[in-house]
Amino acid sequence: MKIVFVPIDDRPCSLLFPLKISRAAGIDLLVPDRSYLGKFLSFGSPEGILKFLIANSDGHDAVVSLDMLIHGGLVASRVMDRKDDTAERLAVFEDWLACRKKEKTMVFSTITRTLPTLLNETDVIKSGSFIKSLRKLYPNRPLSDCDFEETLSKETKKNPFLSEYVKARNRNFSINLKACEWAEKGLVDFLIIGLDDVLCSGPNTHEASIISEKIKGSDRVVLCKGADELGMIAIARLLMSKFGVGVSVAPRYSSYKGSFSHSIYENSPVRNVVEETLRATGCVMRENSSDIEFFCSVAEKGQKEVEVQNIVKSDLKKAFVNDIARAAEGGATVAVADLSYSNGADRAFTYELLQRIDPVGLAGYAAWNTSANTIGTALAHAVISLLSARRRKHDIKTHSEFIFERFMDDYIYQSFIRAKYKLKCMTKGFSALKFDESANLEIPPLIFGEMRLEADKIFNRYFRKRHVVFFGGYERTFDLISMNSFNVCLPWRRLFEISLNAEFEVQTY
Repeated sequence: MKIVFVPIDDRPCSLLFPLKISRAAGIDLLVPDRSYLGKFLSFGSPEGILKFLIANSDGHDAVVSLDMLIHGGLVASRVMDRKDDTAERLAVFEDWLACRKKEKTMVFSTITRTLPTLLNETDVIKSGSFIKSLRKLYPNRPLSDCDFEETLSKETKKNPFLSEYVKARNRNFSINLKACEWAEKGLVDFLIIGLDDVLCSGPNTHEASIISEKIKGSDRVVLCKGADELGMIAIARLLMSKFGVGVSVAPRYSSYKGSFSHSIYENSPVRNVVEETLRATGCVMRENSSDIEFFCSVAEKGQKEVEVQNIVKSDLKKAFVNDIARAAEGGATVAVADLSYSNGADRAFTYELLQRIDPVGLAGYAAWNTSANTIGTALAHAVISLLSARRRKHDIKTHSEFIFERFMDDYIYQSFIRAKYKLKCMTKGFSALKFDESANLEIPPLIFGEMRLEADKIFNRYFRKRHVVFFGGYERTFDLISMNSFNVCLPWRRLFEISLNAEFEVQTY
Protein backbone atom coordinates (compact mmCIF):
# COMPACT_ATOMS: atom_id res chain seq x y z
CA MET A 1 0.00 0.00 0.00
CA LYS A 2 1.26 3.48 -0.91
CA ILE A 3 0.25 6.93 0.35
CA VAL A 4 1.31 10.26 -1.14
CA PHE A 5 2.70 12.33 1.72
CA VAL A 6 3.69 16.01 1.79
CA PRO A 7 5.29 16.83 5.19
CA ILE A 8 5.28 20.20 6.91
CA ASP A 9 9.09 20.39 6.51
CA ASP A 10 12.13 18.09 6.43
CA ARG A 11 12.77 17.79 10.18
CA PRO A 12 12.92 14.24 11.61
CA CYS A 13 9.59 14.65 13.46
CA SER A 14 7.88 15.85 10.28
CA LEU A 15 9.40 13.48 7.72
CA LEU A 16 11.32 10.58 9.29
CA PHE A 17 8.82 9.76 12.06
CA PRO A 18 5.91 9.32 9.61
CA LEU A 19 8.13 7.36 7.21
CA LYS A 20 9.26 4.94 9.92
CA ILE A 21 5.94 4.25 11.64
CA SER A 22 4.36 3.76 8.21
CA ARG A 23 7.16 1.45 7.08
CA ALA A 24 6.68 -0.59 10.26
CA ALA A 25 3.05 -1.02 9.16
CA GLY A 26 3.98 -2.18 5.67
CA ILE A 27 3.02 1.14 4.10
CA ASP A 28 5.20 3.09 1.68
CA LEU A 29 4.97 6.87 1.80
CA LEU A 30 5.58 8.56 -1.53
CA VAL A 31 7.31 11.81 -0.59
CA PRO A 32 8.60 14.74 -2.67
CA ASP A 33 12.25 14.96 -3.57
CA ARG A 34 14.21 16.34 -0.60
CA SER A 35 15.24 19.34 -2.71
CA TYR A 36 11.57 20.40 -2.78
CA LEU A 37 11.30 20.35 1.03
CA GLY A 38 14.01 22.90 1.82
CA LYS A 39 15.88 23.05 5.11
CA PHE A 40 15.32 25.51 7.97
CA LEU A 41 15.74 29.01 6.47
CA SER A 42 16.13 27.66 2.93
CA PHE A 43 12.46 27.18 2.25
CA GLY A 44 10.80 24.43 0.26
CA SER A 45 9.49 24.74 -3.28
CA PRO A 46 5.68 25.00 -3.54
CA GLU A 47 6.02 24.76 -7.33
CA GLY A 48 7.97 21.52 -6.96
CA ILE A 49 5.42 20.16 -4.47
CA LEU A 50 2.55 20.91 -6.87
CA LYS A 51 4.41 19.15 -9.70
CA PHE A 52 4.94 16.16 -7.41
CA LEU A 53 1.23 16.00 -6.55
CA ILE A 54 0.13 16.31 -10.16
CA ALA A 55 2.52 13.51 -11.12
CA ASN A 56 1.03 11.29 -8.38
CA SER A 57 -2.64 12.23 -8.67
CA ASP A 58 -4.02 8.84 -9.68
CA GLY A 59 -4.46 5.73 -7.62
CA HIS A 60 -3.04 6.85 -4.29
CA ASP A 61 -4.57 8.33 -1.17
CA ALA A 62 -2.81 11.46 0.06
CA VAL A 63 -1.88 13.35 3.23
CA VAL A 64 -0.84 16.93 2.44
CA SER A 65 0.56 19.80 4.53
CA LEU A 66 -0.83 23.15 3.38
CA ASP A 67 2.06 24.95 5.07
CA MET A 68 4.52 23.19 2.77
CA LEU A 69 2.28 23.29 -0.28
CA ILE A 70 1.54 27.03 -0.11
CA HIS A 71 4.50 28.53 1.77
CA GLY A 72 7.37 26.07 1.53
CA GLY A 73 7.24 24.86 5.15
CA LEU A 74 6.26 25.78 8.69
CA VAL A 75 9.02 28.35 9.21
CA ALA A 76 8.33 29.79 5.73
CA SER A 77 4.67 30.28 6.67
CA ARG A 78 5.77 32.86 9.26
CA VAL A 79 7.68 34.97 6.73
CA MET A 80 6.12 38.40 6.22
CA ASP A 81 7.65 40.37 3.38
CA ARG A 82 7.43 38.10 0.35
CA LYS A 83 5.65 37.88 -2.98
CA ASP A 84 2.09 36.77 -2.32
CA ASP A 85 1.13 34.14 -4.90
CA THR A 86 -1.13 32.31 -2.47
CA ALA A 87 -4.27 32.55 -4.63
CA GLU A 88 -2.60 30.94 -7.63
CA ARG A 89 -1.26 27.99 -5.62
CA LEU A 90 -4.61 27.47 -3.91
CA ALA A 91 -6.34 27.40 -7.30
CA VAL A 92 -3.94 24.78 -8.71
CA PHE A 93 -4.35 22.61 -5.61
CA GLU A 94 -8.14 22.96 -5.72
CA ASP A 95 -8.10 21.74 -9.33
CA TRP A 96 -5.97 18.77 -8.23
CA LEU A 97 -8.46 17.97 -5.47
CA ALA A 98 -11.39 18.18 -7.88
CA CYS A 99 -9.83 15.51 -10.12
CA ARG A 100 -9.59 12.98 -7.29
CA LYS A 101 -12.87 11.09 -7.33
CA LYS A 102 -11.92 7.79 -5.68
CA GLU A 103 -8.79 8.56 -3.69
CA LYS A 104 -8.95 9.91 -0.16
CA THR A 105 -7.19 13.17 0.71
CA MET A 106 -6.34 14.27 4.24
CA VAL A 107 -5.08 17.85 4.59
CA PHE A 108 -3.45 19.41 7.63
CA SER A 109 -2.65 23.05 8.29
CA THR A 110 -1.61 25.28 11.18
CA ILE A 111 -2.82 28.46 12.78
CA THR A 112 0.36 30.53 12.85
CA ARG A 113 1.94 30.77 16.27
CA THR A 114 2.21 34.10 18.08
CA LEU A 115 5.95 34.66 17.59
CA PRO A 116 8.00 34.55 14.39
CA THR A 117 10.93 32.13 14.26
CA LEU A 118 13.60 33.13 16.80
CA LEU A 119 17.10 32.81 15.35
CA ASN A 120 19.27 33.98 18.24
CA GLU A 121 19.20 35.03 21.88
CA THR A 122 18.67 38.70 20.88
CA ASP A 123 15.43 37.71 19.15
CA VAL A 124 14.32 36.00 22.36
CA ILE A 125 14.92 39.17 24.37
CA LYS A 126 13.10 41.37 21.84
CA SER A 127 10.13 39.01 21.75
CA GLY A 128 8.93 40.34 25.11
CA SER A 129 8.20 43.78 23.67
CA PHE A 130 6.50 42.23 20.66
CA ILE A 131 4.19 40.12 22.84
CA LYS A 132 3.16 43.25 24.79
CA SER A 133 2.13 44.91 21.51
CA LEU A 134 0.16 41.85 20.45
CA ARG A 135 -1.73 41.78 23.74
CA LYS A 136 -2.92 45.31 23.03
CA LEU A 137 -3.91 44.38 19.48
CA TYR A 138 -5.63 41.14 20.46
CA PRO A 139 -7.16 41.54 23.95
CA ASN A 140 -9.62 38.98 25.30
CA ARG A 141 -12.49 41.08 23.94
CA PRO A 142 -11.70 41.80 20.24
CA LEU A 143 -11.21 45.43 19.22
CA SER A 144 -13.46 47.15 16.71
CA ASP A 145 -11.95 47.63 13.24
CA CYS A 146 -11.38 51.31 13.96
CA ASP A 147 -9.71 50.67 17.33
CA PHE A 148 -7.61 47.90 15.83
CA GLU A 149 -6.19 50.17 13.12
CA GLU A 150 -5.49 52.93 15.64
CA THR A 151 -3.73 50.51 18.02
CA LEU A 152 -1.79 48.96 15.15
CA SER A 153 -0.53 52.38 14.08
CA LYS A 154 0.69 53.18 17.60
CA GLU A 155 2.33 49.79 18.24
CA THR A 156 4.05 49.74 14.84
CA LYS A 157 6.16 52.68 16.04
CA LYS A 158 7.56 50.38 18.75
CA ASN A 159 7.80 47.30 16.50
CA PRO A 160 8.20 48.48 12.89
CA PHE A 161 7.44 45.10 11.28
CA LEU A 162 4.12 44.70 13.13
CA SER A 163 2.02 45.80 10.13
CA GLU A 164 3.69 43.20 7.92
CA TYR A 165 3.15 40.62 10.65
CA VAL A 166 -0.59 41.34 10.73
CA LYS A 167 -0.74 41.18 6.93
CA ALA A 168 0.97 37.77 6.94
CA ARG A 169 -1.38 36.48 9.64
CA ASN A 170 -4.40 37.56 7.64
CA ARG A 171 -2.96 35.82 4.58
CA ASN A 172 -2.51 32.55 6.48
CA PHE A 173 -5.89 32.83 8.15
CA SER A 174 -7.59 33.16 4.76
CA ILE A 175 -5.87 29.92 3.65
CA ASN A 176 -7.35 28.05 6.60
CA LEU A 177 -10.80 29.44 5.84
CA LYS A 178 -10.40 28.30 2.23
CA ALA A 179 -9.42 24.82 3.39
CA CYS A 180 -12.57 24.69 5.52
CA GLU A 181 -14.59 25.45 2.37
CA TRP A 182 -12.91 22.54 0.56
CA ALA A 183 -13.90 20.22 3.40
CA GLU A 184 -17.50 21.48 3.32
CA LYS A 185 -17.66 20.84 -0.43
CA GLY A 186 -16.23 17.34 -0.04
CA LEU A 187 -13.05 18.11 -1.99
CA VAL A 188 -11.08 17.17 1.14
CA ASP A 189 -12.03 14.04 3.04
CA PHE A 190 -10.76 15.46 6.30
CA LEU A 191 -9.00 18.62 7.47
CA ILE A 192 -6.94 18.96 10.65
CA ILE A 193 -6.05 22.48 11.77
CA GLY A 194 -3.45 22.68 14.52
CA LEU A 195 -2.66 25.56 16.84
CA ASP A 196 1.12 25.90 16.77
CA ASP A 197 2.67 26.75 20.19
CA VAL A 198 -0.18 28.39 22.09
CA LEU A 199 2.14 29.75 24.78
CA CYS A 200 -0.20 32.67 25.42
CA SER A 201 -3.52 33.97 24.12
CA GLY A 202 -3.40 36.35 21.22
CA PRO A 203 -4.08 36.39 17.48
CA ASN A 204 -3.86 32.61 17.20
CA THR A 205 -6.60 32.01 19.76
CA HIS A 206 -8.74 34.72 18.13
CA GLU A 207 -8.43 32.95 14.79
CA ALA A 208 -9.13 29.58 16.39
CA SER A 209 -12.37 30.84 17.91
CA ILE A 210 -13.57 32.10 14.52
CA ILE A 211 -12.72 28.80 12.82
CA SER A 212 -14.28 26.84 15.67
CA GLU A 213 -17.55 28.69 15.14
CA LYS A 214 -17.35 28.18 11.37
CA ILE A 215 -16.84 24.39 11.58
CA LYS A 216 -19.37 23.78 14.34
CA GLY A 217 -21.25 20.59 13.52
CA SER A 218 -18.80 19.55 10.79
CA ASP A 219 -17.61 15.94 10.64
CA ARG A 220 -14.84 16.80 8.19
CA VAL A 221 -12.80 19.41 10.12
CA VAL A 222 -11.22 19.36 13.56
CA LEU A 223 -9.15 21.85 15.55
CA CYS A 224 -6.45 20.61 17.89
CA LYS A 225 -3.24 21.77 19.52
CA GLY A 226 0.12 21.15 17.86
CA ALA A 227 1.84 21.23 14.48
CA ASP A 228 4.82 18.87 14.12
CA GLU A 229 2.81 15.71 14.84
CA LEU A 230 -0.14 16.47 12.55
CA GLY A 231 1.22 14.45 9.62
CA MET A 232 1.33 11.29 11.76
CA ILE A 233 -2.16 11.94 13.11
CA ALA A 234 -3.53 12.41 9.59
CA ILE A 235 -1.92 9.16 8.39
CA ALA A 236 -3.44 7.25 11.32
CA ARG A 237 -6.86 8.72 10.57
CA LEU A 238 -6.54 7.92 6.87
CA LEU A 239 -5.73 4.28 7.62
CA MET A 240 -8.71 3.89 9.94
CA SER A 241 -10.93 5.37 7.24
CA LYS A 242 -9.33 3.27 4.51
CA PHE A 243 -9.70 0.00 6.41
CA GLY A 244 -13.17 0.89 7.69
CA VAL A 245 -12.31 0.23 11.34
CA GLY A 246 -12.49 2.27 14.51
CA VAL A 247 -10.02 2.33 17.37
CA SER A 248 -11.00 2.88 20.98
CA VAL A 249 -8.58 4.39 23.49
CA ALA A 250 -8.60 4.56 27.27
CA PRO A 251 -6.49 7.47 28.56
CA ARG A 252 -4.87 6.70 31.92
CA TYR A 253 -3.24 9.48 33.96
CA SER A 254 -0.56 9.20 36.64
CA SER A 255 -2.41 11.88 38.61
CA TYR A 256 -6.07 12.86 38.33
CA LYS A 257 -5.29 16.37 39.56
CA GLY A 258 -2.24 16.58 37.29
CA SER A 259 -4.34 15.76 34.23
CA PHE A 260 -6.06 19.13 34.70
CA SER A 261 -2.82 21.08 35.04
CA HIS A 262 -1.92 23.33 32.12
CA SER A 263 0.57 22.28 29.51
CA ILE A 264 3.12 25.07 28.94
CA TYR A 265 2.87 25.44 25.17
CA GLU A 266 -0.83 24.68 24.77
CA ASN A 267 -2.28 27.05 27.37
CA SER A 268 -4.74 24.23 28.06
CA PRO A 269 -5.18 21.34 30.52
CA VAL A 270 -3.30 18.20 29.50
CA ARG A 271 -6.55 16.21 29.57
CA ASN A 272 -8.07 18.57 26.99
CA VAL A 273 -5.06 18.19 24.69
CA VAL A 274 -5.38 14.39 24.89
CA GLU A 275 -9.09 14.50 24.06
CA GLU A 276 -8.54 16.91 21.15
CA THR A 277 -5.84 14.63 19.73
CA LEU A 278 -8.12 11.62 20.04
CA ARG A 279 -10.78 13.43 18.01
CA ALA A 280 -8.25 14.51 15.39
CA THR A 281 -6.98 10.96 15.03
CA GLY A 282 -10.51 9.61 14.77
CA CYS A 283 -10.32 7.47 17.90
CA VAL A 284 -13.12 7.13 20.44
CA MET A 285 -12.63 7.19 24.19
CA ARG A 286 -13.69 4.05 26.03
CA GLU A 287 -12.88 3.49 29.66
CA ASN A 288 -13.12 -0.30 29.61
CA SER A 289 -12.32 -2.98 27.01
CA SER A 290 -10.51 -0.46 24.84
CA ASP A 291 -8.20 -1.30 21.94
CA ILE A 292 -5.36 0.86 23.30
CA GLU A 293 -4.39 1.66 26.89
CA PHE A 294 -2.89 5.16 26.62
CA PHE A 295 -0.81 5.95 29.71
CA CYS A 296 -0.03 9.65 30.26
CA SER A 297 2.53 10.53 32.89
CA VAL A 298 1.67 14.07 33.99
CA ALA A 299 3.18 16.69 36.28
CA GLU A 300 1.73 16.59 39.76
CA LYS A 301 2.23 20.34 40.33
CA GLY A 302 2.20 21.84 36.84
CA GLN A 303 4.40 21.24 33.81
CA LYS A 304 7.90 22.77 33.68
CA GLU A 305 10.75 22.83 31.17
CA VAL A 306 12.82 19.64 31.13
CA GLU A 307 16.03 21.47 32.07
CA VAL A 308 14.83 22.38 35.57
CA GLN A 309 13.97 18.86 36.72
CA ASN A 310 15.55 17.11 39.66
CA ILE A 311 15.64 13.33 39.78
CA VAL A 312 13.10 12.82 42.55
CA LYS A 313 11.50 9.43 42.97
CA SER A 314 7.74 9.60 43.21
CA ASP A 315 5.65 6.83 44.76
CA LEU A 316 2.78 7.95 42.53
CA LYS A 317 4.90 7.58 39.39
CA LYS A 318 6.28 4.23 40.55
CA ALA A 319 2.75 2.93 41.06
CA PHE A 320 1.87 4.25 37.61
CA VAL A 321 4.78 2.34 36.05
CA ASN A 322 3.48 -0.79 37.77
CA ASP A 323 0.07 -0.16 36.18
CA ILE A 324 1.72 0.13 32.76
CA ALA A 325 3.68 -3.08 33.30
CA ARG A 326 0.59 -5.02 34.41
CA ALA A 327 -1.36 -3.85 31.36
CA ALA A 328 1.47 -4.85 29.00
CA GLU A 329 1.99 -8.21 30.71
CA GLY A 330 -1.74 -8.82 30.45
CA GLY A 331 -1.62 -8.57 26.66
CA ALA A 332 -3.00 -5.04 26.26
CA THR A 333 -1.84 -2.75 23.46
CA VAL A 334 -0.02 -0.07 25.49
CA ALA A 335 1.29 3.38 24.58
CA VAL A 336 3.05 5.90 26.84
CA ALA A 337 3.12 9.70 26.62
CA ASP A 338 5.52 11.30 29.12
CA LEU A 339 4.07 14.78 29.75
CA SER A 340 5.63 15.77 33.07
CA TYR A 341 8.03 18.18 31.38
CA SER A 342 8.08 19.99 28.07
CA ASN A 343 10.95 19.35 25.63
CA GLY A 344 12.07 16.04 27.10
CA ALA A 345 11.46 13.07 29.33
CA ASP A 346 10.98 12.78 33.08
CA ARG A 347 14.28 11.12 34.03
CA ALA A 348 13.05 9.35 37.16
CA PHE A 349 9.87 8.09 35.48
CA THR A 350 11.71 6.85 32.38
CA TYR A 351 14.33 5.06 34.46
CA GLU A 352 11.57 3.23 36.38
CA LEU A 353 9.73 2.50 33.13
CA LEU A 354 12.76 0.87 31.52
CA GLN A 355 13.32 -1.30 34.61
CA ARG A 356 9.77 -2.67 34.56
CA ILE A 357 8.67 -2.97 30.94
CA ASP A 358 9.99 -4.25 27.64
CA PRO A 359 10.32 -1.02 25.61
CA VAL A 360 9.68 -2.66 22.23
CA GLY A 361 6.44 -4.03 23.69
CA LEU A 362 5.10 -0.48 23.68
CA ALA A 363 2.90 0.27 20.68
CA GLY A 364 3.93 3.91 20.99
CA TYR A 365 6.16 6.08 23.16
CA ALA A 366 7.10 9.77 23.13
CA ALA A 367 8.35 12.48 25.51
CA TRP A 368 9.52 15.32 23.27
CA ASN A 369 8.76 19.02 22.74
CA THR A 370 5.20 20.17 23.55
CA SER A 371 2.50 18.01 25.12
CA ALA A 372 0.58 17.98 21.84
CA ASN A 373 3.69 16.77 19.97
CA THR A 374 4.22 13.98 22.48
CA ILE A 375 0.58 12.90 22.62
CA GLY A 376 0.17 12.93 18.84
CA THR A 377 3.36 10.95 18.21
CA ALA A 378 2.66 8.23 20.79
CA LEU A 379 -1.02 7.93 19.86
CA ALA A 380 -0.54 7.88 16.08
CA HIS A 381 2.23 5.30 16.41
CA ALA A 382 0.04 3.12 18.64
CA VAL A 383 -2.95 3.31 16.27
CA ILE A 384 -0.82 2.41 13.25
CA SER A 385 0.90 -0.41 15.18
CA LEU A 386 -2.48 -1.83 16.18
CA LEU A 387 -3.95 -1.64 12.68
CA SER A 388 -0.90 -3.24 11.07
CA ALA A 389 -0.74 -6.02 13.69
CA ARG A 390 -4.37 -6.89 13.00
CA ARG A 391 -3.54 -7.13 9.29
CA ARG A 392 -0.40 -9.20 10.04
CA LYS A 393 1.67 -6.46 8.38
CA HIS A 394 3.60 -5.22 11.39
CA ASP A 395 7.38 -5.08 10.84
CA ILE A 396 8.79 -5.66 14.30
CA LYS A 397 12.34 -4.73 13.24
CA THR A 398 11.42 -1.21 12.09
CA HIS A 399 9.11 -0.79 15.08
CA SER A 400 11.90 -1.75 17.51
CA GLU A 401 14.35 0.63 15.84
CA PHE A 402 11.87 3.51 16.06
CA ILE A 403 11.09 2.87 19.74
CA PHE A 404 14.83 2.77 20.45
CA GLU A 405 15.31 6.07 18.60
CA ARG A 406 12.51 7.64 20.64
CA PHE A 407 14.15 6.72 23.95
CA MET A 408 17.55 7.86 22.67
CA ASP A 409 16.10 11.18 21.46
CA ASP A 410 13.45 12.08 24.03
CA TYR A 411 15.17 10.61 27.09
CA ILE A 412 18.94 10.65 26.48
CA TYR A 413 19.35 13.63 24.15
CA GLN A 414 16.55 15.97 25.17
CA SER A 415 16.69 15.33 28.92
CA PHE A 416 20.46 15.07 29.45
CA ILE A 417 22.71 15.96 26.54
CA ARG A 418 20.94 18.97 24.99
CA ALA A 419 20.86 20.88 28.28
CA LYS A 420 24.57 20.21 28.79
CA TYR A 421 25.51 21.55 25.36
CA LYS A 422 23.14 24.48 25.61
CA LEU A 423 25.19 25.60 28.62
CA LYS A 424 28.41 24.91 26.72
CA CYS A 425 27.18 27.11 23.85
CA MET A 426 26.45 29.92 26.31
CA THR A 427 29.94 29.76 27.82
CA LYS A 428 31.51 29.69 24.33
CA GLY A 429 29.39 32.57 23.04
CA PHE A 430 27.62 30.35 20.48
CA SER A 431 23.92 30.60 19.64
CA ALA A 432 22.17 27.28 20.30
CA LEU A 433 19.34 28.41 18.00
CA LYS A 434 21.48 28.71 14.86
CA PHE A 435 25.09 27.53 14.72
CA ASP A 436 27.73 29.64 13.02
CA GLU A 437 30.68 27.85 11.39
CA SER A 438 32.74 27.77 14.60
CA ALA A 439 29.91 26.23 16.61
CA ASN A 440 29.13 23.76 13.84
CA LEU A 441 32.72 22.52 13.77
CA GLU A 442 33.04 22.15 17.56
CA ILE A 443 29.68 21.13 19.07
CA PRO A 444 28.16 18.38 16.84
CA PRO A 445 31.17 15.97 16.97
CA LEU A 446 31.09 16.05 20.77
CA ILE A 447 27.35 15.36 20.84
CA PHE A 448 27.63 12.54 18.32
CA GLY A 449 30.35 10.83 20.37
CA GLU A 450 28.27 10.93 23.55
CA MET A 451 25.12 9.77 21.78
CA ARG A 452 26.87 6.74 20.31
CA LEU A 453 28.27 5.74 23.72
CA GLU A 454 24.82 6.06 25.29
CA ALA A 455 23.22 4.16 22.40
CA ASP A 456 25.44 1.15 23.09
CA LYS A 457 24.51 1.24 26.78
CA ILE A 458 20.76 1.53 26.19
CA PHE A 459 20.74 -1.14 23.49
CA ASN A 460 22.74 -3.67 25.49
CA ARG A 461 20.81 -3.04 28.71
CA TYR A 462 17.21 -2.93 27.45
CA PHE A 463 16.96 -4.04 23.81
CA ARG A 464 19.50 -6.81 23.14
CA LYS A 465 17.53 -9.90 24.21
CA ARG A 466 14.54 -12.07 23.33
CA HIS A 467 11.21 -10.25 23.24
CA VAL A 468 7.63 -11.49 23.37
CA VAL A 469 5.17 -8.71 22.54
CA PHE A 470 1.42 -8.36 21.98
CA PHE A 471 -0.29 -5.90 19.66
CA GLY A 472 -3.99 -6.28 18.95
CA GLY A 473 -4.02 -9.81 20.37
CA TYR A 474 -1.20 -10.87 18.02
CA GLU A 475 1.83 -12.37 19.80
CA ARG A 476 5.34 -11.99 18.35
CA THR A 477 8.58 -13.58 19.53
CA PHE A 478 11.94 -12.31 18.26
CA ASP A 479 15.54 -11.67 19.28
CA LEU A 480 17.30 -8.33 18.90
CA ILE A 481 20.81 -9.62 18.25
CA SER A 482 22.90 -6.54 17.56
CA MET A 483 22.84 -2.89 16.59
CA ASN A 484 24.67 -2.81 13.28
CA SER A 485 24.68 0.98 12.93
CA PHE A 486 23.57 4.13 14.73
CA ASN A 487 23.77 7.37 12.76
CA VAL A 488 23.38 10.81 14.33
CA CYS A 489 23.15 14.35 12.95
CA LEU A 490 21.81 17.82 13.82
CA PRO A 491 19.72 18.41 10.67
CA TRP A 492 19.08 22.15 11.12
CA ARG A 493 22.48 23.07 12.60
CA ARG A 494 21.02 23.89 15.97
CA LEU A 495 20.53 22.03 19.27
CA PHE A 496 16.76 21.82 19.29
CA GLU A 497 16.27 18.61 17.28
CA ILE A 498 18.47 15.62 16.51
CA SER A 499 18.14 13.03 13.76
CA LEU A 500 18.76 9.38 14.65
CA ASN A 501 18.79 6.22 12.58
CA ALA A 502 19.39 2.82 14.18
CA GLU A 503 19.75 -0.44 12.28
CA PHE A 504 19.18 -3.69 14.19
CA GLU A 505 19.81 -7.31 13.38
CA VAL A 506 16.70 -9.30 14.26
CA GLN A 507 15.88 -13.00 14.47
CA THR A 508 12.14 -13.74 14.27
CA TYR A 509 10.37 -17.00 15.13
